[in-house]
Amino acid sequence: MVTSSKKPSLGVYGPKSPDQAGSTEYIEWYLEGLGESFECQHMANRDWQDPYDFDYVLYNLGNNYLYDCAFRALERRKGPAIIHEHNCLTYYLEKLYRQELAPGKVRLLMRQFSKKYKTGFNSAKELIAFLEKRQVSDKALADRSLDIGVEKLYLPGVTLGFTHSAFYQRWLNRRYPGIPFQTIPFTVKPVTDAEIASARRYLDLEPETFLFGTFGFIGKHKRLEKLLKAWQSWATRTARTKLLILGKNLSQVAIPEAPDIIYLNYVEDTVLFNGLIAACDCVIQLRYPGYGETSAIVSKVIANGGQLIISENKSNTDYKGYPKIITVKPDKHELANLKLAFDKALRVDPTRKNVENHSLEIFSQKITANLFSRARAHISKTRLRRQPGTHKLKHNLGEAHAFLLESRNEVDLARRIKALLTDIKEHKRNLTEHQKYIAILKRDRDDLISYVRDVETDRQAKIDQLVAGQQELEKLKNSRAVRISGLLKGYAGRIARLNRPEKPVPAQESKPEFKIKG
Repeated sequence: MVTSSKKPSLGVYGPKSPDQAGSTEYIEWYLEGLGESFECQHMANRDWQDPYDFDYVLYNLGNNYLYDCAFRALERRKGPAIIHEHNCLTYYLEKLYRQELAPGKVRLLMRQFSKKYKTGFNSAKELIAFLEKRQVSDKALADRSLDIGVEKLYLPGVTLGFTHSAFYQRWLNRRYPGIPFQTIPFTVKPVTDAEIASARRYLDLEPETFLFGTFGFIGKHKRLEKLLKAWQSWATRTARTKLLILGKNLSQVAIPEAPDIIYLNYVEDTVLFNGLIAACDCVIQLRYPGYGETSAIVSKVIANGGQLIISENKSNTDYKGYPKIITVKPDKHELANLKLAFDKALRVDPTRKNVENHSLEIFSQKITANLFSRARAHISKTRLRRQPGTHKLKHNLGEAHAFLLESRNEVDLARRIKALLTDIKEHKRNLTEHQKYIAILKRDRDDLISYVRDVETDRQAKIDQLVAGQQELEKLKNSRAVRISGLLKGYAGRIARLNRPEKPVPAQESKPEFKIKG
């Protein structure tokens, strides 16, 4: 897209208001900083636009369908991405169930599950049936924390990956050494004292009330059931303590109705939402297992000098330098340790101090420098014929940027041609696969035709045998009838003779007897 502005255009893909995603406010906040160097345009699912319409792109990748706009654009055009959660299994399974996953992605997903479970899958339906049966007994699969290396489905399109966690940056570098990753700050808006006071009035709290709070969508990995058990069995709890639970109850956890528990399903006003976070004297954000995400809530608490209770895991090592943090291991002693953490939180000095502001300026400088340096590298690799009066190609970043703006048409055309060539290669690969599949279908068709012919021949032979048998049976019946008829005639003759009246025997004439006298 050629703009009339002196600033290059930047297409940023990810959730935006009113999307209920943890990164929505974060994206809109950092766009203010990037606006100094770019003409920014925020793309979400509902207003998607071709990424080649912009000079630069920046993708936000996360683990639910609200990030579909970024994944779709990433498949279309490679580019840098802020990886909010590297394990995006929930997103890809939702795409699979919606039948929206491209055939190549389906095959790759089946391959990853095959490696994990040592079994093969021939179709998406077969994989879905297996997963639905398996997740009953497989906890990691049921809560979608299973690590099958699902990043392989999207990382080939990422030219530079940004994470908020130094731990996960090292983890991704070890697993995917061919892709550069960098850590950037999670930018957070500061919360004022007036907003905190307004939030406490919204909850109708007394000044002496000590407020614990937990925030965000309620999933199994947020461990709210454990938190509630610990809260209800906390013997040393005082009357001035209350627990605020704010978030949609996706896992249908039973939240008791009690005077010391405040449950809010959703707060649309982001100023009030941030005020409620800062109004808590201690925020509890338990999370195990994790998805490689950085908690926006935790970042907001730290930026505003609040107190934290979090689960102990490797990804939380980035927070070790923060003094007001209490970690609890997610093991068999978790309930007891949670109650000890509650007691400890009550004894901590409530004085707030913005110990880490997560500077928007640092974030903007890092993103801008990386985008511009990528442009300079692109220009230095582009071979252009020098014409009289053209600008000389310099290695200076500012001159390279100016040259890019003047030659935007040529660069954009080259970029589009490259994308078309990539699409052609992909279509050729798909065509080859389809041809192989058609050849298999033809062989199956020939085998089926041959089988049908054999069956037809056998059927005809059996029909001929049956006809011959019937004819033979008719002959036997006829011969038997003839024999029976002859026998009956013979018997009838005999019976007739037996029943015939006897003729009278004629009397013989008596002859004179001659006696010889002796």
